[in-house]
Amino acid sequence: MEETITLKEIFEVIKKRLLLIISLVVGAAAIAAVVSYFMLTPQYESSSMFVVNQKEQNQSSEVTRNDIQTNVQLINTYNVIIKSPAILEQVIDELGLNYSVGQLESNLNVSSAENSQVVTVTATNPDPALG
Repeated sequence: MEETITLKEIFEVIKKRLLLIISLVVGAAAIAAVVSYFMLTPQYESSSMFVVNQKEQNQSSEVTRNDIQTNVQLINTYNVIIKSPAILEQVIDELGLNYSVGQLESNLNVSSAENSQVVTVTATNPDPALG
């Protein structure tokens, strides 16, 4: 036989266990607050976007599909070059950073949308002045 439970019985059970429910919610919120405040390091992020073009276009000339495809391939090359040790060493020297090339590379993300001429460089760091 199937037993049915009325809405009134459900509310009575919730009412009876209300203190337990509230204490679990408050306890979980307190644990989350302690973990986020004392154990997690905030990460600051800064992004820059730029457009990659192979050459300057005259206003009268039309952009062909081949030009765009060449620019997209150029962007893929730039994505690799930006994170190369030669470029990162120059960045470290110019900014006077106390990072190795590997540390700086792990803080950088270089991406571009598919078939887009826009490159996004994102730097992440726990120090807000460097993020």
